[in-house]
Amino acid sequence: MRATRVSIAIALAAAATFASASPAGTTTRAAVRLPAPITIDAGARRFQVERNGDIRSVPPRILPFPRDVAWVPGTGAWYAIRHRHLIIGRWRRTLWRSSGQYQGTLPIGIVTIGHHAVAFSYRTAGAERLYVSSLDGHERRVAPNEFPLGWTSGGFCAYRYRGHLLLLRTDMGALERVVVRSPASYVYDRTTQSLYFIAGGSVMWAHGEVNEPLASLRRLQLPVRKPDVELDPLGRLVELLTNQRLILLNLDGSLFAETKLPAPAGELAGTVAVAPDGRAVAYTSLSNSGSSGSTGTETVYVLRAGGHIATAVRREHAPDSGCVIQADIQWHGRWLLYSATGGYLSVVDSTARRPATELTNIARRLTSPSSSAFSAYWSDQPPAL
Repeated sequence: MRATRVSIAIALAAAATFASASPAGTTTRAAVRLPAPITIDAGARRFQVERNGDIRSVPPRILPFPRDVAWVPGTGAWYAIRHRHLIIGRWRRTLWRSSGQYQGTLPIGIVTIGHHAVAFSYRTAGAERLYVSSLDGHERRVAPNEFPLGWTSGGFCAYRYRGHLLLLRTDMGALERVVVRSPASYVYDRTTQSLYFIAGGSVMWAHGEVNEPLASLRRLQLPVRKPDVELDPLGRLVELLTNQRLILLNLDGSLFAETKLPAPAGELAGTVAVAPDGRAVAYTSLSNSGSSGSTGTETVYVLRAGGHIATAVRREHAPDSGCVIQADIQWHGRWLLYSATGGYLSVVDSTARRPATELTNIARRLTSPSSSAFSAYWSDQPPAL
């Protein structure tokens, strides 16, 4: 299965040796050649590594939100408690203020913003409660033991703990229909505003009032009863992860590719990244090499459309650091930017025709000794906020 979902932040090894970075506004050069510039965020400092190896400091990335808010990554939505009132907005615009008072942001579960309404959950007295309000109105408690997933055609999707129900509610919170009871797995896709879930022996897709089967579990050689499957939308693909198998479906339910993960205890060490042309995916898998599971091999694989065997393009010995390994992969043409806990950073050729360009030492030099975290990305592909 999957070791963990990935945050782009990378925790470096505590024993790493750091050198002082160049002062702001100066340029140094590293002996590397890159297919495209790379940005490294190192706390309050930010650097760009040019194609020719020049390293220059660049201004910090400015968050497009008020300073006192928590935000939902990739949506622009944010929320804050001000004078005991819940404030919800998008980017730098405030959209709604609660009429009721709330004790703090910690009990707030999920906040979602529709075209004309907001829905959020708030935990009090040991129960999570669902609230809904129009953007120009007052919030109303809709149901206990329930939280919103996201908006779709005709309203928003919600999940109810009691009965394990996926629901469709109108903009104002009225129950429109029960989408499914007790799904084996489910996930909401913000990109398409749809639900994917497993029920009745099939992988299903739901959007508003429409439910459609995508693929039969039997056809995918998965158990119909009690399938242990993780679902993850990947834009133009849907990922199924189960029992050391990675299965990728096209949005019409046809098979894109599938492969076995390495044994023993093969698992993903991060998310699956889809190539810009949609013809391949890249992922990192961790396999234990010893009976204790204390050491292992972390391998970057590329799996192409129609394939059943993935190609290894990078391997790294992964000693036990006491932390769960996390990895992130970002495409740029045929090139992969790979980063992982342990302080690893490199550019990998997805065709395996050229050796990897190691950038770990550069990242460590640029990182402040007082902070062991950085993030790295292709400069023209900054992470969504």
